[in-house]
Amino acid sequence: MTEMLRRIRHIGWITLLLALGRLTAQENIPVLDTVCPDAARFYRVDGEEGSVYSWKLTLPDATTQIQPSNADTIAMVWSFAPGTYLLECIQHGIHCDDTAVLGQVIIINTPIVYAGSDRSVCSNNSITIDDAEAQYANSLLWTTSGDGTFDDPTRIDPTYTPGSADIVSGSVILTLTGKALASEGGCSDATDSMILSISLAVNVFAGEDTSICEGENYILADATAENALSVTWTTSGDGMFEDNGILNTTYYPGTADIIAGYVTLTLTATGEEPCPVDEDAMILTITGAPVANAGPDGGMCTSEGSYTLTGLAENAASILWSTNGDGTFSDPGLLTAVYTPGTLDIANGTAVLTLTVNGNGNCDPVEDEMTLTISLAPVVFAGEDAAICEGESYFLSDASVLNSDDVSWTTSGDGTFDDAGEVNTEYTPGSADIEAGSVLLILTASDEQGICPDESDTLILTVTGAPIVNAGPDGGMCTSEGSYTLAGTAENYASVLWTTAGDGTFDNETLLTAAYTPGTNDIASGQ
Repeated sequence: MTEMLRRIRHIGWITLLLALGRLTAQENIPVLDTVCPDAARFYRVDGEEGSVYSWKLTLPDATTQIQPSNADTIAMVWSFAPGTYLLECIQHGIHCDDTAVLGQVIIINTPIVYAGSDRSVCSNNSITIDDAEAQYANSLLWTTSGDGTFDDPTRIDPTYTPGSADIVSGSVILTLTGKALASEGGCSDATDSMILSISLAVNVFAGEDTSICEGENYILADATAENALSVTWTTSGDGMFEDNGILNTTYYPGTADIIAGYVTLTLTATGEEPCPVDEDAMILTITGAPVANAGPDGGMCTSEGSYTLTGLAENAASILWSTNGDGTFSDPGLLTAVYTPGTLDIANGTAVLTLTVNGNGNCDPVEDEMTLTISLAPVVFAGEDAAICEGESYFLSDASVLNSDDVSWTTSGDGTFDDAGEVNTEYTPGSADIEAGSVLLILTASDEQGICPDESDTLILTVTGAPIVNAGPDGGMCTSEGSYTLAGTAENYASVLWTTAGDGTFDNETLLTAAYTPGTNDIASGQ
């Protein structure tokens, strides 16, 4: 019988894919086979020729069953619950019966796996499979239909990271395989799959930080929102969006934004579940707008030589003065530059001076202008000093005035002008002038535009007193006296001279008290 036991054979209908281990055998009874439920097997013994056989199966609860076969081969379908069974063969030989315990047949559980419920994940995230289950498996293995990766594909709860192909297709099938406890005995691996849907992650870009000039609006043209179902713009300030639900909208800065000099604009986008919202922010700097004020229109007299400007500027990076004429600036980059008119400016009588203020950042330059009126200074000449005699008047023929038609003559005395508004007029001295012996005649010219100061010039007119002569009373003499002493008087004279109508002589005809000696004709005529 020992020889028969050594010759027991079994033929399996099912190829075991994976052996997960054997149950503990009953003491001293070998394990004949390990199978899964419903596995089909053939078992055969080599017995004595001509024998008839009986087959007995002892169940785990110690009950027995006689199997329907009297041949040396039995076909068993193991449609029993998992457990340890004892298979025996009884040989009914010619001479006697003999029983052989063939061995233990262990029925193991078929693996059961559950890959978990279908899930969804955002394309930029991984997902941990936390609801998968497995029983009676010797080992586990996760596989993917795509190109993602598991952190450990042999764990029941691995973390899966979608690959680029997974993301493009929008879903991937993840399969969990449970390896059977035995590689033979009709055991099959168990598999289950779940579908992982992949939603594209939202990716927003609010745009690069930038700046605008005060008074300008900003179009958010650089903003992008990939895979977004909706977008919303918010501001840290008090400005307004044309439509805060439009990606490339326009922002209108508020007063507080301008005062602060900047504002933060935040773009928030919502995508498909389960992707979280995404947001990005940009800083919009608001540069104060430049202000230019060239100052009020002004005027200057050519006698002043130059004009000091009084420009004002705000929010300026730099300033520059320019002219439409040919004058020059002491420093065109100074608000209070000094402007010296050129010959054309003077000839034209005006120059337009422009103040350009260059703003900071991307603010455009601004300009303001003022008109400088240039007035020619009057040139006055009253004439050379002159003298007249008492009783005469004086015609001011040498007087002249340039660059003015507004003239007037004045006197320091009490005389009168024929027309004090004419340059070349006639002056008649008054009694005070005559008594004083001289008078100042002043010619004044005024700038008709009121820019240049009055210009004056003075001449001295000397009024010489008229000479007065008195030869004295008529007189007489005796020839015996020989001569006659004259008693003449004179006023305002430079010299005197005696003359006679006769033929007498004077001892000194230039003396008021000259002595006159009558001639023969004088004596003959008696006078």
